[in-house]
Amino acid sequence: MVCCWLSWSSLRGEKELEEVMLFWFGGRCDELQRSKWFARGAGRDLVDSEVRLRFGRLVERVSRRPPTPRTPREAVAVVVVLDQLARHAWRGGEDYERKCREANLKAVGAYEESFVKGRWDPLVELSPAQHVFCLLAARHAGDWKAALEGAISRQQNDASQARVVERFRRATERRCPTTTTTTCPTTTILEVAAFSPTAEAVASARRCAAFAALEAWARQEVVLREKNQMIAVVSLSGGVDSMVTARALGELREELGARVACAHVNYGNRPEAGLEAAYLREWCAAQKLPLVVLEMPEWLRRDRVPREEYELEARNRRFELYRSVAPAGVPVLLGHHRGDVEENCVSNVLRGASVLELAGMRREEVQHGVRVSRPLLGVAKADIYETARVLGVPYFKDTTPKWSTRGRLRDEVMPLLRDVYGAGCGRNLEKIARDSDALRDLAERTVFGPFRNAAVVDTGKLGTRLRARGFEDRGSFFWHVATRDLAHGLGVGRLGEGAVDLFLTRVRRDRPGWLELKKGWTTYLDPRGVAFFFRPCRSFRFRFGGEPPPEMIRVGERRRIGEWVVATMEEGDSVDHFEPKTLDDLFASGRVEYVLRVPDDDDDDEETRLVVTTTLRKYPPLRSLEALAPGGRLKYLVPILAPAQAAAAAAARMYVPPKTARAVRVTARFEPETTNTNDC
Repeated sequence: MVCCWLSWSSLRGEKELEEVMLFWFGGRCDELQRSKWFARGAGRDLVDSEVRLRFGRLVERVSRRPPTPRTPREAVAVVVVLDQLARHAWRGGEDYERKCREANLKAVGAYEESFVKGRWDPLVELSPAQHVFCLLAARHAGDWKAALEGAISRQQNDASQARVVERFRRATERRCPTTTTTTCPTTTILEVAAFSPTAEAVASARRCAAFAALEAWARQEVVLREKNQMIAVVSLSGGVDSMVTARALGELREELGARVACAHVNYGNRPEAGLEAAYLREWCAAQKLPLVVLEMPEWLRRDRVPREEYELEARNRRFELYRSVAPAGVPVLLGHHRGDVEENCVSNVLRGASVLELAGMRREEVQHGVRVSRPLLGVAKADIYETARVLGVPYFKDTTPKWSTRGRLRDEVMPLLRDVYGAGCGRNLEKIARDSDALRDLAERTVFGPFRNAAVVDTGKLGTRLRARGFEDRGSFFWHVATRDLAHGLGVGRLGEGAVDLFLTRVRRDRPGWLELKKGWTTYLDPRGVAFFFRPCRSFRFRFGGEPPPEMIRVGERRRIGEWVVATMEEGDSVDHFEPKTLDDLFASGRVEYVLRVPDDDDDDEETRLVVTTTLRKYPPLRSLEALAPGGRLKYLVPILAPAQAAAAAAARMYVPPKTARAVRVTARFEPETTNTNDC
């Protein structure tokens, strides 16, 4: 056995590990980041398939018994196999999370034995990209300190391939765990403290550009409403823009006979977040402005949830807050100004945004069912500061990290553009943004509005249905815009070019089936050419290939499972029953009903309780659900219950009907949770 192991390690093993290095690091860093290292959606699926085909057997062998590397390159290859290729090879399989955790621990051990304990110096022997993927194994294992210290050391000692290291360091700094506290003094959060202005100062504030813009907006809005009705909800962050908005409207409300309220979101990601929320409560109380504060739950933190899932969940909860505070038709005011439009235009161009969305924000629009207004959009930042100075408006320090994209754009890129192209370049950027909005309005009236009227079947409980067949020849630009608007309505980000091309290819070639065009966004294309774009299941706590929630449900109970409410009750008739009969009906109603058979035993016997199952073979409800959309993914979106005894019975997970049974009717309804807010 020893000879056989040495033979594999020295001959075949050496060649295979070198193939891993060429596969993972062979090429330009910028291309590898896009195509392999950080691939998403359809691109990630392609990497998964290639890894399984080329390295599937190697992953299994190395994960069972990692070889002892003889060179630094072999050591890096072992870490990559265990921490990266294993994730691609095993994705979608059984025990994915457990197997990846075990492989990750072995990867960390291989890195420590080879480099941390002094066998080789990673700063000398490894390229920056190779070093980063070794440190990434430590970060996956939760060793934030080692990962961040290693990245900083690497940057200080090697300037080549710095873009890879910089991306890793910034990501680690963003995700490094933080705690929320309210013990720091007020002076640590305020850039400028409040003071009471004189009557002459308040009168002179009306001549400031920011105050005048807000007054003009308020007078137009109050005409549409009866006296003493609410005209606005200010989204209050504590920055100078939103604080000036709240203060100016508070000054005008009695004169106009209108009411104004404020809403604040405490994300809890920064140490001072709790103190900021407390200060805003006190300030709004002093100004006699009603304030509603949304406290994000403890589990929803930037360092605990994957970035896309965090942003989606936070955005949905924020807009649920707006909908709960603002009556129908009452706008939520955001403090964006002219400088934000200029920065957005530059950022959107460089990120490859559509020519129809260079501004990124509009003076008036509807987002997720909420009317949004930006009265300060044509006002310069300097004018907002002037209004704050005159009215004695306090505001928080700017906490945007200097190293972040937004911080560098504001502090480095924009000043450089003004220096090179002159101070008027900002106005030119604003004009380009306005032209982009005008072009979008024209395209909406003449192209995309008629398309939606002709093609969108409807928006149901579970998402949006789109008749794609007949429109597939309109080109990728058309479909990028069409899917962007559709994604916006469902609360997800826009699709990449590869995902749109994949969708069009499937439609043109008449290839129905499941697609994951974007992480967390599931789509099904049926044989008729109708695409079902499912809403992201934000709270369903298992994914494709994962295990379902372990909670057991008693017969007669009503329980929430993710965004579904499941109810069970005894049924006199034991005839097999499953509704709906088509995916169209399920999509529209968001309701599933079926009858299952449970062992006719004592109700208190644990084995007669029900659990969510995705793996019980030949189980009638699962088979009926699968018939609606073949491909095996619908069962991960809709919870199906089975008797615990049947779900855990055999290693083969084959359903065996009980000899004596009673019928239980199960009803599942898609009912997303609402957000809890704190009134102050």
